[in-house]
Amino acid sequence: MVLMLVLLFVLLPIFLFIFHALSVRLLTFLKISVSNQKLLIYCIVFLNIPVLILSSMILGYLDKDILIGNLYALLVFNSIAYSYFHFFNMSETARRIKILINMKKSIIKSKDDISKYYNPDNILRKRLKRMEQLSQVEKTAGGVYVLRGRLLYMVAHLVKGWGILLKIDDRK
Repeated sequence: MVLMLVLLFVLLPIFLFIFHALSVRLLTFLKISVSNQKLLIYCIVFLNIPVLILSSMILGYLDKDILIGNLYALLVFNSIAYSYFHFFNMSETARRIKILINMKKSIIKSKDDISKYYNPDNILRKRLKRMEQLSQVEKTAGGVYVLRGRLLYMVAHLVKGWGILLKIDDRK
């Protein structure tokens, strides 16, 4: 039984990756526009259901420990999913990765190309658009951005608190 639970934990990242990839392809095929990050969040939330069902089936023989075991399975899955989200998000948004890819494609050949391709206004515009797509900010009729969703805001405070605990200087 413990071996089956370990196997579940080993397979969870693979299930998440496959489910996410299939979801992206399906929505692309159906021409449904959802930001890649938002779709991944939906996939993670949805996959909590089969994780709970599978862990309940595996732990079903231990009546007294089933609740704790299910909570542990959900904690493991969501920790893996959180890591996968940031890995995926980094591949989607990281400038360093895009610079390297564009160098390989010969789009960027010199320092001047980088400054043309990555001007601060364009980067800020793209980030604000991404946050709008994630329903975290909204642009008012007057052109002012206001906080709409609280999820990323709360996550930002958690990360900042974690940095304080680890004594990481965020002023750099």
